[in-house]
Amino acid sequence: MGIDRQWPLGNPYKMGTDGHDEACRDAVWDAYRMLLDALPSSCFGVAEMWGLRSSPASHARRREPMAAALAAAAQPNPPRWPASVRVFGPDTPDIGQQLSRLYTEQNDIFGSGRVALLFKPGRYTDDVPVSYYTTVHGLGAAPEDVSFVGRAGVHAAEPGPNNLVQFWRGAENLANRPSSGSTVWSVSQAGPLRRMLVQGDLRFGVAADTQGSGGYVSGVRLMGTLNYTKQQQWISRNCELGNGTAYFQDPPRSVNFVYVGTIGSPAPSAACTDAASNRKSPSPQTMVADAAPVSLEKPYITIDAHGMYSLVTPRAAAGTRGVQWDTSAHVDGFESVFVANNATTSVAEINAALARGLHVVLCPGIYELPEPIVIDGGGRRASGQQHQVLLGLGMATLVPMAGGPAVRIDNVAGVRVAGLLLQAGPKTSDALIAVGKTPDEGDAANPALLADVFARVGGPDVDATTGKGAAVSARVMMEINASHVVLDNVWLWRADVQNIGRRRDCKHGLVVNGHNVTAFGLASEHTQSDNVVWNGEGGRVFFFQAELDGVAPSPEDGTIAYGSDGVSGYRVNAREHHAEGVGVYCWFSYPDIVVDSAVKIKHAETADGIRCPFQWVWENANTPPRGNSTIQAAIQVVDTVDAPSDGQVEALWSR
Repeated sequence: MGIDRQWPLGNPYKMGTDGHDEACRDAVWDAYRMLLDALPSSCFGVAEMWGLRSSPASHARRREPMAAALAAAAQPNPPRWPASVRVFGPDTPDIGQQLSRLYTEQNDIFGSGRVALLFKPGRYTDDVPVSYYTTVHGLGAAPEDVSFVGRAGVHAAEPGPNNLVQFWRGAENLANRPSSGSTVWSVSQAGPLRRMLVQGDLRFGVAADTQGSGGYVSGVRLMGTLNYTKQQQWISRNCELGNGTAYFQDPPRSVNFVYVGTIGSPAPSAACTDAASNRKSPSPQTMVADAAPVSLEKPYITIDAHGMYSLVTPRAAAGTRGVQWDTSAHVDGFESVFVANNATTSVAEINAALARGLHVVLCPGIYELPEPIVIDGGGRRASGQQHQVLLGLGMATLVPMAGGPAVRIDNVAGVRVAGLLLQAGPKTSDALIAVGKTPDEGDAANPALLADVFARVGGPDVDATTGKGAAVSARVMMEINASHVVLDNVWLWRADVQNIGRRRDCKHGLVVNGHNVTAFGLASEHTQSDNVVWNGEGGRVFFFQAELDGVAPSPEDGTIAYGSDGVSGYRVNAREHHAEGVGVYCWFSYPDIVVDSAVKIKHAETADGIRCPFQWVWENANTPPRGNSTIQAAIQVVDTVDAPSDGQVEALWSR
């Protein structure tokens, strides 16, 4: 009968682009969904004959076979974006008014709004202010295809003396050519710039002395000067800097600048930072790695002249320098991309799509998950693909509501997970994201990638005045059990801002059990035990920043023996480990808290591979010279493999 196994009447998204076809597309898709929703259980066998997924035994779970049927169908291209995705062209009316309104709506550190701004190729004269939970995406094949030429262009420029809480935003795949001559990107953690051409200077603060706690850029070709203002630390990976770097020096308050595979980086400093002895006004260390040992760029979205979308997934490359805009890549039309909407899409539909081998784009929103999103490799085997992508837009936020992880990856080779904010829920998760099961998993030729993946325990749903709210918890935010995994810009945060009166239990930010795991731009903060525990051999870390739990041992914090329990910011139990620019900081809010070292290693020989580790204790009444709360040493060899050893944090989970 010539029935299409995916669409009973053929795929309307492979029709031409005349007006009649365009008008029919949405109607056909709606009718197809209605047909599937109306399918009685007695017809599931026929659906199976068409190659659709078998139905579950329980008729009460009819959404699962419906989800499988939708996943089996070719996906609409162009996709049906929800209101949280705004698509602009150069001729879109009132762009500036729309962007100004969105900026105001999003200007809430713990707000529920999420938005992605997608710009088609062309030239834009309107400025694009970027606030919380907002990401900006050029849709061109190259960054130069989408150009911003207004006074400020794409920018993050919240006024004030610091940007210490300017988180969760980003911009990528575009050219910024502001008429002011300077791009301002005044952010701290979780505010990446990627795959960009920047004409003129790039400043990481509004003013010359704007204080910040950033940050990460990669794939940026900068024609002017990179000015850190008063940022504490930063990493630049695979960038090209045209006119050098600068930072505020009157007096300085920076400690750690790391460059990996970056052309035009400054010469490495002759000495490590003096942050341990010069706490008020340290001078930074400059760490330089000539090439990135492995680069695995984040997937991105493009649009062609006919309005058809594609997902571009760059392949891994070794020993790279400079921008990787033209690296070899997989290009998949959106016919093979399932677009999920938090308002209408179930996790069963998402998992069915992944099981069929589709890539998944999560539109901006908060997804409260009754079960994990699972990538198990079956879909890739069925489709013959070497890769599979789970890509979030607009800081798509995943909250596991029943415990367990938000994302579980059971077969890791070729998986790309990017652009997500993972948030602890009301029931304890062992990990918010779990990658693999054993170190035997993984493929050096086709590594897995976690890019712009951020996690938090605590944050929203709290009284801003009292800092109290419903308890949330996760034992670990990110657990890497497989080998050959690349972490590219990861921030793991046990919330302190507005949250110090709330139970938000978390033992570790990151635990690595796999081998040959590489991290570019890793930060983990405020956990109740070691921020990071690295067990796997052959790990490589370029830039690490930790802030210890500064409110320990307050009664609400649940860390009675903090300091004396042997806690650290970065613990390495492996023998072979390489790390450059490892910093552990603390603002001690209580007296008599003594942490013996910032970094702890089990094997003395491991110290040879850790370059310029340092501690930085911010001065207050509890720290020297007025008090004695401190971090005594940068690095120390210890016999224990975890902290605390007395189980006092473990006792929290039974409360």
